[in-house]
Amino acid sequence: MERDYIVLKLETEYPGYTGKEKWMIITDLSEEQFAGLYPGDYWMWKEAVVVSKEIGVEILRYRVNENKHRRRMLRQEEPFGEEALDIEDEKVSEEFSNLWLKDALDTLPPDQRRRIKRHYVLGFSEKAIAEHEGVNQSTVHRSIKRGIRNLQKYSVTHKEGQQDA
Repeated sequence: MERDYIVLKLETEYPGYTGKEKWMIITDLSEEQFAGLYPGDYWMWKEAVVVSKEIGVEILRYRVNENKHRRRMLRQEEPFGEEALDIEDEKVSEEFSNLWLKDALDTLPPDQRRRIKRHYVLGFSEKAIAEHEGVNQSTVHRSIKRGIRNLQKYSVTHKEGQQDA
C-alpha cells in the first residue's frame, strides 16, 4: 500500500534545529483524513509541522541539490599539498616524541610509518594518500594493514619486556 505522506525527522534533517516540532509530515491530507487512514501514525501529527506535497517536493529537491553540491565540492578539493604534509609530519613527530608509540613507529618500514601517520593521525583517506603518492589505493590499504600488525607485534613484545623488568 502506497502512503499518502512522507515523514522527515527535523533534528536529523536540520542539525541544530531547536523548534518544538519533531517531525515534518508532507501530505495533502487533512488532519481528519490522516487520522482515519493512518491511526497508528496519527500521534506524530501532534509533534509535527505539516506541509503540502508541493512544498515537500521543493524541500526534497533542495536537499538533493545540496547533497550534489557537497559531493561536487569534495571531489574538487585537493586532499593536501606537499607543504602541508611536511608541516603535518613535523607536528606528528613532536606529538609522539615522548611516547612508546614513537619507538614502535620507528621500527616500521618508512612507507608503513608514513602512511599510518597520515591516515590515523592526520586523518587522510587511503584514497587521498594513494593519489598523492601515485600508487593504487589497495597498495596503501595493504601497507597500513601490515603496519598495524607490526605495531601490534611490537606492543606485545614491549609489554612482555616491561613485565620482565
